[in-house]
Amino acid sequence: MTPNDTIRAQFGYQGPSTILNPLKPSSGPYIVVRSLTKFGEKHHGPTRRLVLAFDVGTSQGSISYCILDPGDVPWIRNVYRYPAQEHVGGHLKVPSILYYDRNGIARAIGDEVLQESIMDEAEAEGWVKVEMWKAYLQPENVASRELTDMTLPPLPFGKTVTEILGDFLRYLFACATAYIHRTHNDVTTWMLCDTNFVITIHNGWDSRTAQFRQAVVLAGLVGKSPQDQQRVNFVTKGEAKTWFCLEIDAQKASLDQGVILIDAGKETVDLSTVYMCNNVIEDLLPLCRLHQGSTHVKKRAGIFLRDKLGASKYCAEDSIHSMTESFGKIALWRFSDSSEPLYVKFGTIRDNDTAFNIRSGQLKLKGTDVAALFEPSVGSIAGAIRELRKGTMKHISNVFLLGEFAASDWLFQSLNKVLEDDGLFVYRPDRYFSNSAANGAVAFYLDNIRAKTASFTYGIRCAITYDKDDPAHITRENTLISRPSGRASLVNVFSPVVTKGTRVPEYKEFRKEFIVESTPQSTFTIISTDVVYYHGENPNPRWIDLEPEKFKSLCTLKVDRSLIPRTVVPKQSVDDAPCYRQEFCLVLILGIGESKAQISWMENDSERRTPITLVLDHDIDEK
Repeated sequence: MTPNDTIRAQFGYQGPSTILNPLKPSSGPYIVVRSLTKFGEKHHGPTRRLVLAFDVGTSQGSISYCILDPGDVPWIRNVYRYPAQEHVGGHLKVPSILYYDRNGIARAIGDEVLQESIMDEAEAEGWVKVEMWKAYLQPENVASRELTDMTLPPLPFGKTVTEILGDFLRYLFACATAYIHRTHNDVTTWMLCDTNFVITIHNGWDSRTAQFRQAVVLAGLVGKSPQDQQRVNFVTKGEAKTWFCLEIDAQKASLDQGVILIDAGKETVDLSTVYMCNNVIEDLLPLCRLHQGSTHVKKRAGIFLRDKLGASKYCAEDSIHSMTESFGKIALWRFSDSSEPLYVKFGTIRDNDTAFNIRSGQLKLKGTDVAALFEPSVGSIAGAIRELRKGTMKHISNVFLLGEFAASDWLFQSLNKVLEDDGLFVYRPDRYFSNSAANGAVAFYLDNIRAKTASFTYGIRCAITYDKDDPAHITRENTLISRPSGRASLVNVFSPVVTKGTRVPEYKEFRKEFIVESTPQSTFTIISTDVVYYHGENPNPRWIDLEPEKFKSLCTLKVDRSLIPRTVVPKQSVDDAPCYRQEFCLVLILGIGESKAQISWMENDSERRTPITLVLDHDIDEK
């Protein structure tokens, strides 16, 4: 059995065999990874290890990786070739599109979907093409200016977005495995059991990490055990891109400033606002998403050409399609001067219509007309940057332009010109900006100088002792319940543990104590609690009934009641039955792009903890 057959069997991919065709050996493009505190720091781990970073975008995905050898300086490398890509040199990106058959099985993924033979087979067999599926993962609290649920195509054959994500991650891993095997012939014997994964998520998508983890398990990359799950890490795209920019220009790492990162892709333009100071990166604002990527410039070009050539002999749809495709592949990226004409090649030397500036198979367009096609994208990006700048107290003077669309000189020049009067300067790395998130994710993983700012207020849904002198308590008397000790309590109260805007160093634990009361007649055997985050504007949220739609559950934690020591407490009622109190802590960790929570308690002077579970049972009280 060949290495390709082995990978194919292990990952269960049932699409065309081209996915595992041998890839041309190549060292690929790379950059040196250096700590922001030390240049060229060596890997001090005891064994060889692989770090794989997956950046799954709305329209494209990419992979970066790093092989950590003890005693060697790490290098970040890119997977630079994917199945069915036309040009010999390969490409850093692969389309995040899939074909599913009638049984809900992925039959073709990425560039395979664009092959004519695959499209013919798909039409004959009734396969369904899935695009823009990642938008279904977008949390309700994350704004997207142009996209609504009504514009999203339906998912096929009862598939969930988590299952589609799992299929795409399985495909990316198979591509990475094949590429790394061909480039580094000695790694496949250990890479499956000693691989750490870093997955990029959008700013404000912390609540979606559970779905990503489920997809990683469905993809077969790791198991469900806590030990396996520790090999999966998350980083926000804003943090990852910032790390990429700092690897390119480390001098900016020590500046005390806010920075706006523009990830300009094919379909979307994502704007992240971060703060940098003394090598620390923090998110300042939630992600802002615009549907103004390069594809939309191409679409506007198609509309313009249909109108311009309506009376030409080249007004047929096939001619317009050829011109539009040529514009999107070549001319769009060459355009850099509105005072100069732009030529769009679409035919042969026999194709001429001088009345419409068509000569020898080339259409001549005025530079001003081409600039107008970019204007909606430029205007939307500039407007969003101004709004983001108003939304933070941090000083912002620098903007980084990244992503595939960043390769457009006209976009870069136009943004610089438009934002110059606002005192903003736009920078563009001179290399690898189309894979900035994946490269930055690896750099983020390798460097341990990390901090973030809490995007929301995190806490717990609980009960509190009733205060007869508090007006807010009096208005909620109808929700009073009696505790076993005789205390009167109000339920459905939010107890904050980490407030929005709190600076959160990596791995810092936030704790808050809680209690639960019981009697010998109590029947519940599990102590459970719902961990909640608040995404409203109130700086001190307390009463859930005021804004119930602003409180969302992150997870539910549980622990066997019999494990936590109990104490007898005095009763405030005439009932002679004993009352027991059990004390525990909620431990909350906000780091590496996701939130983690545990219940902890003391037993014989030693702390014990329980992992995350998903059960909701009874009420608990704030201590």
